[in-house]
Amino acid sequence: MKKSSKKVGVHTIGAPVLRASNRKVLKLTPAIKEAVKNMWTILEKIHGAGLSGPQIGLNKRVLIVNTGRIGEVATLFNPEIIWQSDNYTPNEEGCLSIPGAISKVWRPEKVKIKAMNLKGKIEEIEAGGIFSKALQHEIDHLNGILMIDYSPAEDRRAVLEHFKVAEDNIEYKLLENAPLGLPPEKMAEKTLLYDAAGNVAGDKATLYDARGNKV
Repeated sequence: MKKSSKKVGVHTIGAPVLRASNRKVLKLTPAIKEAVKNMWTILEKIHGAGLSGPQIGLNKRVLIVNTGRIGEVATLFNPEIIWQSDNYTPNEEGCLSIPGAISKVWRPEKVKIKAMNLKGKIEEIEAGGIFSKALQHEIDHLNGILMIDYSPAEDRRAVLEHFKVAEDNIEYKLLENAPLGLPPEKMAEKTLLYDAAGNVAGDKATLYDARGNKV
């Protein structure tokens, strides 16, 4: 049998489920646990960094992330960002629901997230770098936001045409919205400073430039 993207169960742009509202997970039922297991199977099969409930047709507030780095793996229910850093940095993002597309998205470098874990306990997670960006990307999905929403209307239209999204689809109505994120005048490239672990540093850290020199 010929393989197709439908077999792995990821909905692509134009599917109403990606823009629908997502309900909180009130109880870790067997059905929810099975859905999470399915999400991990899909993510491993496609070698992605993250996946959200709506992407598999489940309008529940659940996400999984695995950046491939030690300690940067998470299964979260009802995640909410309770703190974010003032410094924004750009990242070239891809999305399993828009395969092949890349969007430049400016996001806070660090975030703190409150969520329920697989044990049903509420926890707080602090994340920086790619882990932070991946978590924010998946939380966007839970809020009905796609990465192309940060791009100019002409770029979004090009994506819709590439994926042959019907012109009566809600995606075309959304082209009327201004791009999300920072205004263009605040997107000037900045020289990034790093801490000793190689992460983009906060204001109070001992700072180094990209060559490892203390500044």
